[in-house]
Amino acid sequence: MMHMTMPDGTTPLIGDDDGGRMLPLTHNAPDDFRGTLGVGSVLFDRADQKQVAERASEEIFWLMGAAGVAAFDAHASAEPVAASKGLNDGGYFVMRDGWDATDNMLVVDCGEVGSLAGGHGHADALSIEVAVHGKTLLVDSGTYTYHESRDMRDHFRSSMAHNSLTIDGLSSSVPGNTFNWKTQAQSELKTWIQEDRFDLFDGSHDGYQRLEHPATHQRSILFVKNDYWIVRDTVETLGQHEYALNFHFANGVKTAIGDDGGFVGGDDHRIFTFGDNGEWQQKESWISNNHGNKINAPFMRYVSHGAGTQEFFTIILPVGAGAEPPIVTEMPTRGGRAFVIKYNGYTDLFVFNDEPGLMIETEIFATNFKYSWARMSDADALPDEFIVIEGDKLRVDMTDIFDEPVDGYAAVRRLGGEFYINAKNGRRKTQLK
Repeated sequence: MMHMTMPDGTTPLIGDDDGGRMLPLTHNAPDDFRGTLGVGSVLFDRADQKQVAERASEEIFWLMGAAGVAAFDAHASAEPVAASKGLNDGGYFVMRDGWDATDNMLVVDCGEVGSLAGGHGHADALSIEVAVHGKTLLVDSGTYTYHESRDMRDHFRSSMAHNSLTIDGLSSSVPGNTFNWKTQAQSELKTWIQEDRFDLFDGSHDGYQRLEHPATHQRSILFVKNDYWIVRDTVETLGQHEYALNFHFANGVKTAIGDDGGFVGGDDHRIFTFGDNGEWQQKESWISNNHGNKINAPFMRYVSHGAGTQEFFTIILPVGAGAEPPIVTEMPTRGGRAFVIKYNGYTDLFVFNDEPGLMIETEIFATNFKYSWARMSDADALPDEFIVIEGDKLRVDMTDIFDEPVDGYAAVRRLGGEFYINAKNGRRKTQLK
């Protein structure tokens, strides 16, 4: 619960979280669980839970009396040791760059549809929720109703009501009656890396294997901490399908399709998606924060169609107050995909290698890693920083950066002619030749 708390103090309403309480002790919003964390901080002497709880709550008083409030006030507060966290048993993976109220956070769901028959689960395989600069941006649509309307019940638990990819307008899991499913997508975690400078998630699900032309959805997310997310969606299939990447925004978020149609954006965010035959659409939809209530909120979709395996790249970028809006363009490259990202005064280059092990040559560097990210300042011709994952060769200005094998991944910083390497198998440095 501590790790799932968003920077604004809310908690994602995943599955049938309808705001119900057996014994309401406060008038706090149904998605504010910080009072429970406050109680936990006293019971278990947890300084980290106290910091996320922020203040003594009514729950502490009603459950533990004045002595409980005094104990909360008396004990220390400290940031949780880890910012990002893989909650493997539940299947939730949290990417965040810190614990301040202005930090960035993403949660991705790679767990089961729900316990037992999945009665209170939703078709939310590989769905995400996002906060930028502390403000919740992308949300789960919620639950709204159980019995008022079967159509509304099925809509709110559908894949389309979540921030994931849909195929042929269908959900990854097929609803049965009000509290069960005819089919349930099985999600599989492939990779979870949690490092100081970046996180990487990679997972898939088999929910669309039931189609006449079976399809497997795989989603990877690279989080460059304190910067942005790069999301890659692939669908492996032999058939022809219609695709939609769905984005549900929190109430009050202002977003619109850019003048050139290449992105969705507002004052605090821009989202670029690249895919064949694709375009952005603005639709009407609802979100629900508690049972029986629904409100209109922005809903954007990137739609496309195609035969055979499909690939989509989405870059989600926070925009700071007064900052120049970011610009993302794709550049041609052999053996993969490459994107130039103009962001916060830097020029970043991200390269995805379709054939890991094959060297891809760019004007800036050569790499055989599956994921390669580099940052350049306007004042220098060489990159200041690298993130590389799943490979072993990186060459800059005729210098091989790794003089010994890298165990999976590395973050690299350059100071003058020296490259300082923080790899899974240790720290070292290389001199530019």
